[in-house]
Amino acid sequence: MPGPVGQYSFKYNLKGTQKEDTQEYDRIKLAMQKTLSKLRTYETDRSEAMKRLLSASFAHQKTNVVGAAMASYLTRNKSRFIFSHKTVWCPLRDIMSLLTEGKASVSISNHTNIPFFQCSALHYLCRPTELEETSAFEFYSQYEVVRVTSMNEDELLKFTHESPFQHPSYSSFRGKFLQGIKARSSPHLIKIFQYDFPDTAEFGASFLDETSDVVESMEQYSKMILLLFVPYQQLSDILLDGLFTLRVRKAVVDGIIGEAAISFLQNMQDTRSNSLRITGLEDDLQRCTALMKKTDDGYNNIQEPNDTEELEGYYLDELLESLDDDAEINVPDMTTINNLPKSLSLKAIRQKGRNGCGYNSLAKMGFQSSEDNNSFLEVEDASSQSFVAHNASETECSPTNIIEPTQTDLVTVLLHRRTRRSRTFEEITKRKEIVQVLDPNGSVKSIIDWARKARLDREQ
Repeated sequence: MPGPVGQYSFKYNLKGTQKEDTQEYDRIKLAMQKTLSKLRTYETDRSEAMKRLLSASFAHQKTNVVGAAMASYLTRNKSRFIFSHKTVWCPLRDIMSLLTEGKASVSISNHTNIPFFQCSALHYLCRPTELEETSAFEFYSQYEVVRVTSMNEDELLKFTHESPFQHPSYSSFRGKFLQGIKARSSPHLIKIFQYDFPDTAEFGASFLDETSDVVESMEQYSKMILLLFVPYQQLSDILLDGLFTLRVRKAVVDGIIGEAAISFLQNMQDTRSNSLRITGLEDDLQRCTALMKKTDDGYNNIQEPNDTEELEGYYLDELLESLDDDAEINVPDMTTINNLPKSLSLKAIRQKGRNGCGYNSLAKMGFQSSEDNNSFLEVEDASSQSFVAHNASETECSPTNIIEPTQTDLVTVLLHRRTRRSRTFEEITKRKEIVQVLDPNGSVKSIIDWARKARLDREQ
């Protein structure tokens, strides 16, 4: 598909939905405001709190209705979305800020009754010595930080003090870290801000080419690559002669930045900028089909005459011959052309069907009369436009006096049939009880009868 369409389809789910998400809770807000503005109804705090909680719950359930199946699923999985991979953020911005003595984002966590700051960027900068040669890409993808307990304390990797930074989970009172590192059960996909990486088209040349000049955008791009794929403890570890670009070139030559990293960067460049440059793509047939070119042999070698030049030779003879052929064509008789039918009937085509399209093999209508009811069907007579009753005696007619039933007669008889069949609904009721049901002729009565015998509820 065209690049802009692909960008829109892929990133549509990333747009802000705060208004839609909070709209469902407007009714709860109004209900709570109404409840809190009134005087207390109960003297005990528990009863009053229960009343307010139920008020908010009723307001929420009026607009947010979840089916039983969905509710059961959500209680077990906590989300109705299932993804093939899990993702994790790689805080490149905070890491770069700390390396340049800047600020970073932190949160407050608790370990039992001990609060401490938690900074995701410091997880990597203070990583254990066993992971010293691990890049940020590998660290956040393959390892996670968990709280230290008496059960897992011996299994976790410990943060180091040898780093220029100190991990905030270290407790001087206990003399140990409150957090540790362990390998993930399955690798996570790395998430980054792709627009922190400049567009490589701005370089004007390959940044891996040693003969190309180093520009500012090339330096910014190289710095982000080094922060993601090269192990380091401080800023000087990713510089070579004061330049990030030279360090990237050396890392590629040494194999530190391999095919996996290059593929990741190429995918990011495609989604960031390259896809927006593509307004249309050829399909598979166009991409594998070559345009036919004229050859030097055969008819293609014959040059077509110029319209401004006079015809001569072979072309003149061919033109004269075609004029003679046109003159010998007989003029058609206009009287035969105008002799068109005044009406059109498809009866002959219909009669060509097998057995007159089914009308020649209709079943003879007959029945056994009973003492209780001699009349079994009322039909509208085409001649008198009145309703007449057909009795058993009237149906006993000679072969020469057979009246073909109309379509209305057939449908009426079908829907008035009262024959029943025996069957079980074991697959529904889980019982082998044999019941009598009407024939499944599509009528409302037969449908209701089957539903009742199968013991279906009104919803089903």
